[in-house]
Amino acid sequence: VWGGSGPGGAALDVSDPAAPTVVGRTALMAGAVTGMAVQGTTGVALGWARATTDDTFHVLDLHEPTAPQVVGGLSLPGTMVSVAIGHGHAYALRDTTDPDTFIRRFRLVAVDIRDPQQPRLVNDDVVSGADDAVDVQVKGDALAAVSYTHLRAHETVLALVCRLLLAK
Repeated sequence: VWGGSGPGGAALDVSDPAAPTVVGRTALMAGAVTGMAVQGTTGVALGWARATTDDTFHVLDLHEPTAPQVVGGLSLPGTMVSVAIGHGHAYALRDTTDPDTFIRRFRLVAVDIRDPQQPRLVNDDVVSGADDAVDVQVKGDALAAVSYTHLRAHETVLALVCRLLLAK
């Protein structure tokens, strides 16, 4: 299992679900990991940047779980919040909330990762009707986005629970 671990990625052995063990870590990345996706032996880790020159989009080589490597990256302003991989591309949501008005806008970022060492930005645009999206998934040949308007939260004694509202 792969996941974000502070400013890096981590491989976990979950053969004993009651006692997961870290078996490998990537080198430290700028900021904290805010999202991660894996397809085969390629991974993408997203983060928030401390400086405008920091990479916020990292491509990972996961061939060897005990020694994962960051092999490519891009510097994109804002906080990357969700990522999915499909068809040789990574699709991510980038939060571009206006700091003066606090109007929240998410941009869909598409990055060609067929050459993991040279990721190439192919799209970075506001998508009509999805500017409040919080998650993106590849579904066959299409992208699916979940937005704030389709989530409803309620608090229980044990936790805050979010439930997806399906449009009829």
